[in-house]
Amino acid sequence: VTVDAFPTGINASRFEQILSTSMLKDKVIELQRRFDGKKLVLGIDRLDYVKGIPHKLIALEKFLEANPGWANRIMLVQIATPPKKDSARYQKLRNKVHKLVGRINGRFGTLEHAPIHYLDQPLSFVEICSLYYLADIALISSLREGMSKVAFEFIACQQRNHGVLVLSEFVGAAQTLGSGALLVNPFNTDALAR
Repeated sequence: VTVDAFPTGINASRFEQILSTSMLKDKVIELQRRFDGKKLVLGIDRLDYVKGIPHKLIALEKFLEANPGWANRIMLVQIATPPKKDSARYQKLRNKVHKLVGRINGRFGTLEHAPIHYLDQPLSFVEICSLYYLADIALISSLREGMSKVAFEFIACQQRNHGVLVLSEFVGAAQTLGSGALLVNPFNTDALAR
């Protein structure tokens, strides 16, 4: 018996096709106005303990503490799709994440800007691709994960941009994309904040 690993991928042509549509172009223009020149950090995760969302938020808080001048110039758009089956464990995680978002936005936000735009809901394919297209940084802080298709989707939508992929070293895609990404240990929030 032989066992081997065969990494999964994405349907790249699906992303190439959407990038040329007027729907995507219109959404990109709308979001560009909304983000108004801010450096856009993007996180798209399922709300799950292994995704490292609290670690990502704590790292952002540490970054803003060390670099307060960035508070009005950066925005983390964090999409946290709820799990299919809700449980007390996930409600506890959701509450923890909501408290962190509130604390960080309360400390570093203004009437005009909040450094974190957080959504507990899935987005349409066009919306996701628009965010991938616009993002300056995709931040994948999973504590343990298989391949992480988000990394490949971000790259597929960055054809004209030069966004940076910050990728947890504990994600399968780190082996494939290691030299093309900044690899981080999400447990080390001090290093992640840099």
